[in-house]
Amino acid sequence: MDRPRRPRPRVLGHPQGPADHGARAAGRRRARHLRPRHLERPRHPRGVAGCAPRRVAGARVAGRRPRRGPGGGDPPGPAAQRGHGLPLRPEHPGHRGRRVHPRPQGAALAPGPRGAAAHGPPGPLPALPGTGCGPLHLARGDVVKRFLLSLVLGVGGLLTLNACQPPLPCESPGGPGGPTYSAGGLAAPGQLDIDCDPPPPCTGCGEGSGEPHQSTFDERHYSLQTAAELVASRSDDGRFEVQWRQEPIGEFVSGITAVAVRITEDRITVVGDGEVLRIDGEIVELEVGSAFRTTGHTYVHRLDDQIVIQGPEGAGAVHLNLHPRMMGVLVDPPEDDRGSLEGLLGDADGDSTNDLVLADGSLLIEETWEELHPGLAEAWRVTDDTTLFDYADGLGPDDYWDPTFPARQIRVEDFSDEERRAAEAACRAAGVSGSPRLERCTFDVLVLDDQGAADLASRQQEAAGLELEPQAGGGTAEPEDDEPAELADILVSWSSLVPDTGDPTTSTLVGDVVVVQARSVERSRSLLIGLSVEDGEELWRVEGIAAPVRVGVDGDVVVAVAETNGPLAGPDGNPALVAVDATSGTVLDDRRHDPDRAAGEPSLSNGTELLALGDQVVLVAGGRLLGYDRADLSHRWETELESGNSFDLVPVDDGAWVGWREGETTRIARLDPTDGSVTEVAELDGQVPGRRGAVGTPDGGLVVGLSGERERIVALDPDGDVVWDVELDEGQRAPRWFTVTGDTVVGFTGSQEISAFDLGDGSVRWTARPTSFTNNDGQVIGLDDGTVVLASFGGAFLEALDPDGDAAWEVPSEAIFDEGGAPSVSVLGPRADDDVLGVARAEGGLLVVAVPTSGPRDR
Repeated sequence: MDRPRRPRPRVLGHPQGPADHGARAAGRRRARHLRPRHLERPRHPRGVAGCAPRRVAGARVAGRRPRRGPGGGDPPGPAAQRGHGLPLRPEHPGHRGRRVHPRPQGAALAPGPRGAAAHGPPGPLPALPGTGCGPLHLARGDVVKRFLLSLVLGVGGLLTLNACQPPLPCESPGGPGGPTYSAGGLAAPGQLDIDCDPPPPCTGCGEGSGEPHQSTFDERHYSLQTAAELVASRSDDGRFEVQWRQEPIGEFVSGITAVAVRITEDRITVVGDGEVLRIDGEIVELEVGSAFRTTGHTYVHRLDDQIVIQGPEGAGAVHLNLHPRMMGVLVDPPEDDRGSLEGLLGDADGDSTNDLVLADGSLLIEETWEELHPGLAEAWRVTDDTTLFDYADGLGPDDYWDPTFPARQIRVEDFSDEERRAAEAACRAAGVSGSPRLERCTFDVLVLDDQGAADLASRQQEAAGLELEPQAGGGTAEPEDDEPAELADILVSWSSLVPDTGDPTTSTLVGDVVVVQARSVERSRSLLIGLSVEDGEELWRVEGIAAPVRVGVDGDVVVAVAETNGPLAGPDGNPALVAVDATSGTVLDDRRHDPDRAAGEPSLSNGTELLALGDQVVLVAGGRLLGYDRADLSHRWETELESGNSFDLVPVDDGAWVGWREGETTRIARLDPTDGSVTEVAELDGQVPGRRGAVGTPDGGLVVGLSGERERIVALDPDGDVVWDVELDEGQRAPRWFTVTGDTVVGFTGSQEISAFDLGDGSVRWTARPTSFTNNDGQVIGLDDGTVVLASFGGAFLEALDPDGDAAWEVPSEAIFDEGGAPSVSVLGPRADDDVLGVARAEGGLLVVAVPTSGPRDR
């Protein structure tokens, strides 16, 4: 089966590869202050990742031992939860996730999980002479067997043990149809390498995926987008159960961010943020390409972008497809329990009409949005007594339950025809086909504004045993030869392929170094990468920097958050605040902060960005602003907002603009970084549509886009008074990303429309249609002369418009890629000297391209 391929990069220049003056005032001055918590006012610690987990509910199976292990509780969700995370950049529609191939025979075994002594055998015995067997791994407690085996070995191996006979090739320890492993000798509890092919597809399974969409075992399809921890499926004896956690992604949809499974005697949880795996409450670091066998004979199989949990023969299985913002889940229940199951996925009795059961026992006949929300979720909501999840101190199922979410339904019809066609094309290019998968994928790409959602839908379809059918634009055609494409006299300054990298989130200029946040594909670790601004050469890379948190820049130093359970994490795997010298990539030991949770210092979980302001470094973490001393990163203050911040902090001379949502309005305030005090200055009707939906003006004011009953753009002066308030035309939308260039503010006002507004009065200077659709949140960079550089999807790789909105120059895709259809610039920027940079996913890694701001045709 042909699979879509990533675009193949060409590495160039480097061996590596109208104003509404009469509008009513939308802002109201307020004398309200939000005061920070300082260190001298400690409070009871919040529950955070890394604290000891609260004991979960007792087992439904009599006699199960307590399921509490050492180490941290589940993180409160991914950085993108409740709309506060950085938006993911879209992928080229032809992108397919990498597939892990079997380990070659004789390759070295992967290291065991951290703390393997708590899970695995006391150690291997020597290989039996003359048998061709590898070392024997015995389970903990097998002391007598170990002694007897030692006696046998002591007499020269005269006896041949059946246990040591090599296993049949690809024999499944989970029984016929299960995942296939070969451990060599006795397969004791612990981590094993996989010598055989990945598990077979999950056919006839129930599933939840996307934002999210559910399909029952009897093929009833619906979309429950509430926020809660829910029972997906449960047997009547409780020996098989799957629960999943749905958390908000933006304002209108949620995603599955964590899964908890009970199979016979084992309890296994996977939390998407950092892909934290726990077995019976204990964190297990499972290497890609390996498996872990539990004491209950359940196997956890780890692929590059998939985890498969396979119980003993006939006990059921769960397939998890991983995505940075959500998961796709496929549930294969025990065959003997089909017909008597309960949960969101139905009873598997062959009759789809009785699948959806409400709390009072009545059947849900129609899957209307009003019937589903929140009634169906209320029926299957997890409680303190039934949960299988681990939690940080003070947290529980109720903390993930929001019966008011989502406030309203969002539909495909809410988007333009152009946007719908582009989203469907991305899904088709990824191989997604058939109903309802194609419709669901199109919805996900539209609502998330992320072509990467098509990749998850594609992998979910493949895992369900359905063939992928990539169509035009997927980049599946093989190149006729290996000769590079003609550049047609189009030049770029340089391009550099950064190997073993993917999922870029930010790109920042620090002195003479371009710092990129991304992820290692092979090692499944977040990365900070330093590239030379002169030619793109990789200078250094640091593992363990939390990619969802935008780094802060302090001179030649990058301040970042170390990811949970990563190599730079603090005690018990907790996230820490660290500093990295951008010139050398050295982690600075004298500038580090490990939160003292016992003293009431706040956790660093759920951060979205860091910003150096005055003598402080400010971390935005959901509804909290945290201040740290710039010199040593010690904690100074904490300020709680009434809800999560609506847009990235916008720095001004004496602080920063900050905004947060309250009902259908957005509160605008000024932050004083010296003490963390927040003074609210305006209240605006509507919601900011994206993290970059606000931008500072040269005089210290603010321009913000607002969505709601009216799509608007509002400008405030430095005191928070409204300068102008412009309502956009029908069919236009408030930009999700602004840039200020000259005396205009510019942003995408449609899927294929960009507009410039006068900074003085909000009048429209020009409106233009670029060659392609907006890329995710409509990335734009303004140059000093009024030129605007765009990163688009489906057309030119990069293009520029002059101060009048006319085409200035473009870099066509064929100048960058030999093959693979229309690529997408995942991260636009930064400006570096006379160049502007674009970061794109490509075959083999990330491609960083520097394009002269004067335009390639002028060089």
